[in-house]
Amino acid sequence: MNLLSTNKLGAISLVVGPALAFIMFLIQPGGLLIDSTPGSDSVGLIGVWQANAVMVKITSGFVMLGLALMAFGLYEVHVAHRGSRGDGLNMAGLALISVGVIAWLGVQSLTITLASTFPPQEAWMPVYAIRTSLLLTGGVAVGLGILLFALSVLIDTRGIVFTILTWLAALAGLVGMAEWIVAIFNADAMDSATTVARSMYIVYVVWLITLGVRLAREEEAE
Repeated sequence: MNLLSTNKLGAISLVVGPALAFIMFLIQPGGLLIDSTPGSDSVGLIGVWQANAVMVKITSGFVMLGLALMAFGLYEVHVAHRGSRGDGLNMAGLALISVGVIAWLGVQSLTITLASTFPPQEAWMPVYAIRTSLLLTGGVAVGLGILLFALSVLIDTRGIVFTILTWLAALAGLVGMAEWIVAIFNADAMDSATTVARSMYIVYVVWLITLGVRLAREEEAE
């Protein structure tokens, strides 16, 4: 087995990328574990970021790296199963996830900007508004993309455990997409809706890791 083959690198990316992004997101200041602050509290969140600027920039950088690795890994899954019965759904899911990943890369880039002291204070709120828009719309794209990608995998899946995990991923994608939409249309429910949507990440990460292991085993079998 070629350790530098695209399938092998894709499998490694799917194992490492989602886990890295999720862990860095958890420990990013203002998030779930360190100085947790509601997303609706823009002033408080920007204050936390600027008070922990170095940590924010490091975690944002690793989140972006993890997302990029995840996107590469999913592309390799698509390539490995091109021409399969679920190919159309697979491509649609990959496209939507890619759009969402690009939006979330922008979110982290703007987070780094807001954690810095060089933007004038009057620019903070417009930048934060753009960041929030990218976060919410990117979440919808990722949720729908995961749903379609998981359904495409189900069409060609064998094995009880992996099938169950894939159904859970599809359900998590549907729930996540719905909650991001709620956050877009109901500002009062944004904090609770985004919390539920983000809780779906745990399912995404577990499923993507198993998908990466499956991709590696397929190459070994060949």
